[in-house]
Formats: sequence, C-alpha cells, structure tokens
Amino acid sequence: MYPKKMSKRVLLNRVAWINKALEDIQSLPLENYIVFSENKRTLRAAETYLRRALEGLLDLGQYILTNGFGVNVAEYEEVAQKLDENNVLTKEEVALLKAVAKQCRRLVHARHEVSDEELYKMCKEGLNGFICLKEAYSVWIHAYLRKIEQG
Repeated sequence: MYPKKMSKRVLLNRVAWINKALEDIQSLPLENYIVFSENKRTLRAAETYLRRALEGLLDLGQYILTNGFGVNVAEYEEVAQKLDENNVLTKEEVALLKAVAKQCRRLVHARHEVSDEELYKMCKEGLNGFICLKEAYSVWIHAYLRKIEQG
C-alpha cells in the first residue's frame, strides 16, 4: 500500500470528534465514585463517551498510518507500535496509546468484565492521558500541514 495525501478536513474533523468526546467525559460528575454512580444513566453515558474517546484516538492514529505512511494495521494494538516506528508519537505517548488500546478492547469485547468503579477510574484518571494524546496528535498534524502547505 502506498501513502496517499491526507485530508486536512478529515484530520481536523477527527481531532474535533476526540475533543467532543473528552468534553463529554469532563461534563460527567467525576468528583467521586458515589456521585458518579448514583444515576445509571451517568454510567451508560460514561461508557459511551469513554468508548468514543478511545476509538477516536485509535482511529486517528490508524488514519495517519494508512494515508500518511501507507501502513495498514488490522488491530488497535498495532497502531501505537506503528506510530512509534514512524516517529509520530514519543515513547511515553506510545505507552499511553497502548494502554488506550487495551481499555478500548475491554470496553468493546469484554464490557461485562469492567465494573462501574473501573469505568469511573478510566474516566477520572485516564482523562489527562487522553488529552495528552490528543495534543500530541495535534502537534504532529499541524507540523504535517505546515510541511504540505510549504511544499
């Protein structure tokens, strides 16, 4: 597979999608688990927002790999490794994205194993990591777009 030119619109739309999911997570009552778990709708919303944020981060990485580098990945776990090999993310960011891939896999394929308290922790404690990854992508995207516009 040969790399294609990435679409600025698609890149920025994917970042916007991630931003929206992160805003939705931040809108949840995350002050403590008791408040978070009082309303079952909050738990279901948290699951949806979290899954969207996780999938958004992984899908953006997959888009960059496929269209920017001609690298096809079949599994989310491969995204972090390939982004590392192509110098899109730092080692620390790669480690974060690997953790994101594991969380996403569990939410999608083994949701019954994720307790409500663990869901709360993913939202509360994972938020800074998600923001860090979104910012890392944004930095790379803006550098890429400047390079394209100058070339």
